[in-house]
Amino acid sequence: MKVAKWKILLADDHCVVREGIKFVLQQMPEMRDAVVEEIAKGSDLLPVLKKNSFDLLILDIFLEGMDGLKVLDYIQKESLRISTIVFSRYDNQRMRKAVMNRGANGFVYKSQSLLDFEKAIRMVLKGQKYSMPAKQKETESGLDSTSQQSFLDPLMERCSLTKRETQILRLIAESNSNKEIASHLFISEQTVGVHRKNLMRKLGATNKASLVRAAYEFQFLE
Repeated sequence: MKVAKWKILLADDHCVVREGIKFVLQQMPEMRDAVVEEIAKGSDLLPVLKKNSFDLLILDIFLEGMDGLKVLDYIQKESLRISTIVFSRYDNQRMRKAVMNRGANGFVYKSQSLLDFEKAIRMVLKGQKYSMPAKQKETESGLDSTSQQSFLDPLMERCSLTKRETQILRLIAESNSNKEIASHLFISEQTVGVHRKNLMRKLGATNKASLVRAAYEFQFLE
């Protein structure tokens, strides 16, 4: 029986990650004839999805220049017939739930084994869902307040963040607008804007995606 020739799109801004995924695919007998295309820039992703059809999209949740959640929203809005596996380096229940609720077929941690990744690919292409349970024992609401504080202190010390800046960083990463943050903290939008600029300077961020990446990098969000 002739094996299907799968069309796969890899979207990650790190070449070494894309090469690693291609290596995994090459080890799978059913994938040796697969057509694999790569995207390094988030700004290129939606145009490619509009013009081409793929069986599977393997998507980094923090693709530079494009929020992975927005990509999933676009796929649902346009009713694209493509399976999606989102992968991330961050062990975070909230993120995993958000991804699966937006129609992703699979969620994989980058720290998982090659066998886990192969299993995810096979299950998703068969029309099944794959989501690895969180590696750490957490409650449904995330880390407890004591654990949060243990992450908060190093972040404040290393990056010289004020308590207000850490509050605003958390709210930015939770997709709140400047207006919403101002309302939540009872400060002006102008003040929020000043804090946002200071956060970007201290964390070396260039946009909102970079700020969110930094927040998860320090395991600041539950």
